[in-house]
Amino acid sequence: MCQTVNVWPKSCSMPDQNNGWHAVLPFKGNGQSKQRLDLEQQQRNHWAQEWLQRALRCCQQCPTIKKVSLLTLGHQLSIPEGVHCHVQSVSGLNEGLTEWFELHRPRQLLVLLPDLPGLEAEDLQELLDQCPSPGLALAPDRHGQGSNALALSQVDPPPFFFGPSSCQRITQAAQERGLCVRHVNRPHLATDIDTLEDWKPFLCPSPSA
Repeated sequence: MCQTVNVWPKSCSMPDQNNGWHAVLPFKGNGQSKQRLDLEQQQRNHWAQEWLQRALRCCQQCPTIKKVSLLTLGHQLSIPEGVHCHVQSVSGLNEGLTEWFELHRPRQLLVLLPDLPGLEAEDLQELLDQCPSPGLALAPDRHGQGSNALALSQVDPPPFFFGPSSCQRITQAAQERGLCVRHVNRPHLATDIDTLEDWKPFLCPSPSA
């Protein structure tokens, strides 16, 4: 099930799919991922890597994504073939994304946070299909406060405001620049994992087992 809302303005231009999308996935690595998950470090690392691998595969299976990059604080293991790895030289998620964007400047960019255990390639395709051009499509988390994915078409510089209240902050920044904004609500894009409580809705082995 998908619900798409034209946040501003009420009528948006059609998406531009001509040049293909470049997906970038921020991932801390170096044992720093998912520190709020109440598990031993080895278990946290295992599940963070599992969710990263799933997100990377979904990107590679999405027909309109032509390039996939990993933005990280350290070198990772078992990265699928064809994925480019960029080790950021600055601290902070938004700062790292800005550094990466300055190097690549893709016309169509997908930022995907890789902690979505139910993610499917169809979820990403729907988000990209709904992205106006110029403008952005945002996938809010299940609380409507955070942002789990952000698609941007012909937006330079991008409004990177990931963190607390990012949904509102990114939307407001885009509106102030006169950009079209859409919110795309899909269960697999909305349900990220930060705590063991977040894990319960999923029909999968418990990480504490």
